[in-house]
Amino acid sequence: MTPADVMSYVLQVAIAKQCTVDSFPVQANFITERYLGKWYEIKWFSDNYLPTDVLYQDFSNVFTQQSDGNISISTTGRTNIVKESVLGRLLDYWIVSTDYVNYAVAYMCFEENADGTCGKAESWILSRHSYLADDKLAKVNLQIEQLCLNTTLFLTTYRTNGCSADPSSVVG
Repeated sequence: MTPADVMSYVLQVAIAKQCTVDSFPVQANFITERYLGKWYEIKWFSDNYLPTDVLYQDFSNVFTQQSDGNISISTTGRTNIVKESVLGRLLDYWIVSTDYVNYAVAYMCFEENADGTCGKAESWILSRHSYLADDKLAKVNLQIEQLCLNTTLFLTTYRTNGCSADPSSVVG
């Protein structure tokens, strides 16, 4: 083994340790009530193959708190899902970062590898509006990199219905 091989191995081990699922951040002091409301999907990533006819357009989620404390997620084009909120994690759906009024980064690991890295992940860049300003997208991309995901692999969710930036969609 050459010195370059040893250095490469050490670097790979260091990167793998930083990319373990349990080291990923979640939103500190997550406030469920401020997160509630409508979120537009701006970009998304999936390790699972999806045929092109499944690519989403005009995709959004509406998060509503039920009387029992559970969170109902109404998703355009999908069946409603009920999840509970726990400190920035909506069960398997993690809120990695949000400012509650402009952007949110969500993450889900479906399959954790033996070394603690994620084998199959999905992640979403969400906005309270049908667009996300470049300065906010730059901030979001830094959060994505902390999840050991390549921002260039995120797919854009296209808008065909002229979604408005309705201020009433913001609860928090």
